[in-house]
Amino acid sequence: MAPRDEPQTVHEVGESSHQAELRAQLQQVNLMGTDAQTWKATIEERLSRTWRQALVAACWQQVAVWRERLQGWIWMLGTLSTEARLLCLAIVLATIAIILACLPYFLR
Repeated sequence: MAPRDEPQTVHEVGESSHQAELRAQLQQVNLMGTDAQTWKATIEERLSRTWRQALVAACWQQVAVWRERLQGWIWMLGTLSTEARLLCLAIVLATIAIILACLPYFLR
């Protein structure tokens, strides 16, 4: 939106500035008559969340991202030869050994 099109945010009692901006954007979408039911549902869900719920939701999103990455790595390892798999395993184990060897230095 252009700066002139941005709605003026008016805070309600107990509302953060972020929530006020989201509510103003939601009202702007309603005024424009845009068919954005999923977007409106997402914004309404964000408005109703507490900061703890938002933190938990963000953590679960990160878990989902890491799960997808891990599945990609597992699929890639499945396409490699046995020697390449063993080489990848050796690199991972060497990295873990280096981290464990350096751990006492950083924990002093």
